Amino acid sequence: MQRRHFITGCSAALVATTMAPPQLWTRNPVETMRRARFEKLLGSEFRLYDGLRFVGHVRLDAIDDGPDVAGLEQFTLLWKGDCAECLPEGIYTLETAGAPRLELALEPMDLEGSRYRSAFSLLS
Repeated sequence: MQRRHFITGCSAALVATTMAPPQLWTRNPVETMRRARFEKLLGSEFRLYDGLRFVGHVRLDAIDDGPDVAGLEQFTLLWKGDCAECLPEGIYTLETAGAPRLELALEPMDLEGSRYRSAFSLLS
């Protein structure tokens, strides 16, 4: 094997390992996080996980619209929780029947751990 072929092959392999799987190349996360996707889930109860640890349930209680910006939907999901403790702000996995798993940032809105929000806007 020539040195040039070896270096080219190693470079291609290195680049390939840093790329996402092909099915993710065509998926635009902004397209999947539309208000309409969440409207049909209003009132649904979700199981909430912090990593692999189950931490409680939340219900999608409301969707508040944000300011209008051309080409961008801005909205906030409001959650009602029954968690035993107030969860810190962070990324959580949410699961419910009839919808794919979601990984969303939840921010507590009170100290009791009963209300959370997930914002989709230019500032979040």
